Formats: sequence, C-alpha cells, structure tokens
Amino acid sequence: MANIYISYQHTNAEIVKRISEELINRGHKILLDDSVLKVGQDWRKVLLDSLKNADGVLVLITEQSLKSNYVVSEVGTARAYVAESANKKFIIPIIYGEIPIPNFIDDLYCIRLSDNSFLETIDKIDASISGFLGRKEAEKENKIIEKKDVETKASDFIKDSTSALIKREWNNKIVAYICYIIGIGTLIYGINIGITGFKNFPEIQALLDKHPNQVWGIYILVVLKSIIVIGLLIAASKYVFTLGKSFMHESLRNADRIHAISFGEFYLKAYGDKVGTHTEIKEIFQEWNIDKPSAFSNIDTSSYDPKFSDNLVEIIKTLSSKVKSSD
Repeated sequence: MANIYISYQHTNAEIVKRISEELINRGHKILLDDSVLKVGQDWRKVLLDSLKNADGVLVLITEQSLKSNYVVSEVGTARAYVAESANKKFIIPIIYGEIPIPNFIDDLYCIRLSDNSFLETIDKIDASISGFLGRKEAEKENKIIEKKDVETKASDFIKDSTSALIKREWNNKIVAYICYIIGIGTLIYGINIGITGFKNFPEIQALLDKHPNQVWGIYILVVLKSIIVIGLLIAASKYVFTLGKSFMHESLRNADRIHAISFGEFYLKAYGDKVGTHTEIKEIFQEWNIDKPSAFSNIDTSSYDPKFSDNLVEIIKTLSSKVKSSD
C-alpha cells in the first residue's frame, strides 16, 4: 500500500524489526536507513533520496533516540522536506515507552507504542497511513476531475472565441477592402472631373462671349471650381483610406488574438497536467486580449477635414460677384 521510511536509533533495531514485519504483513513496503545508507555516504542526501521514493516517514522516539543527534537531525530534515512537498507525504512519530513528547515534535500527531498494546498500535499506525493515502488519492481524483472540467470549459471558450474572432477578422477585412476600392474610385473620379473640366471648352467660350471683360476672372473661376471639387474628392478619398486602414488594423488585431488563443490551447494540451489553479489558466490566456487601443481611436478629424478649401470658396464667391457686377 505505502512505501514507508523508518527513522530510528540503531540500539532500537529489534523494536523497528517488529514494527517493520507487522507493517509488511499489512501490505506496506519498508525502507530502513541501514538498507539504503552505505559507509561514507552523506546521510542527508540518502535520506532525501529515500523520502522521494517514500509516501511518508515513521519516526521511532525512545529514550535512546532522544540522546542521538542523528535522529533529531533526521526528523528536522524529514519535516522540512514534507513541508516543502506541500504536505504530500506523512510523518508519524511513534513514542515508545513512558517518555514525554519532545518539543521538536509536540505539534505533530504522535502514536504511543507499548509492548502490551503492540498490535493495536500497529493497527492504529496502519489506519493513519491508510487514511492519509485515501485522502491523497481523493485529492488526486478531484484534481483529475477539475482538470477535465477546466479543459472542457477551456475548449468551449476557445472554440466560441476563435469562431467569433475569425468572423470579426473577415468582416473587418472585407470592410477595409471596400473602403480601399471606394477610395481608389474616388481618386479616379476626381481625375476624370479634372480632365472633363478642361474638355468643356465650348461652355467656357460661351461664358467668355457673354462676359468679354472678365477673361482672366472666368478662367480663374473655372480652375478654382475644379480645384475645389477635386480637393473635396481627395479629402473624401483620404478619409475612406483612413477608415480602411483602421478596419484592416482591427482585422490584424483579431488575427493576433486568434494566434494567442491557439498558443494557449497548445500549452494547455501539452502541459495541462502541470496546470493546477485558475490563476495559471488566466496567465496562459491573458495575452489573447491584447491591451492596445483601437485604431479608430487614433483617427483625427484634421486628417480629413477639408478646411483647406475654405479660402478657395471665399475667392470663388468674390470672383463670381465681380463677374455678375460687370454685366
């Protein structure tokens, strides 16, 4: 059932032998320092290696062991290791004889052992070990269930989020391309208006015949009107291109989020057994919600507001009034 390391003073070897035999009969495996420790070896290193392979430690406390610095040091090392392992291993002190519980283990649950109640005490030790193993196994099963639950919820979240992001990515990309097409079309239309304006010579000639004294004024008026129209179209085209750039930026952001979620999904599948808390799950997927401002927040009205044409409008009004006054 359990791998048990027994710490004891060698003058108590006979008592330890009896304890070991009874525990072996109950299905446990016993590790003793005389079976794992060789002459010249570092006992602390050997103890730690044995603790790694053991489910817990039994410490036999007798009058002789209290006089041994080795046993006290071994208990301290074992307690530190158990605490470092998040109490995933047990440590049970066994008090043999009518001696008080020493200070260095008075905070632990101790079991008293006597010759008169030897088997009953062994049963109590066996029950304590079995209870610890049962709780450990239950915690393990709960972690497995929790892990499966987290994986299921994470899988649903990843699927829903990825689908939504892919849809938004393509929607933003389509809108961006539409904006680019409109912008290019607007530029082409502006160029066409400019060319058409110069082709309308008969209309200009008719205007000159009607107002022969305003030749330069008429030419300037025609040119300025063309500039105003073309300028407005360029401003509109620039605005549409800016919108298209913003939509494309949002599309790329969604693509980055999909990549971050995909990496988190890979990490969860590859190292899911090492993920034990909700905080760790949050850290895995925290990069998907990229903390950057939207491209639309950077759009400035000055980048497309056609204020440059205000002065030209005033000039056209002035020239138009002069042409009319000359009639």
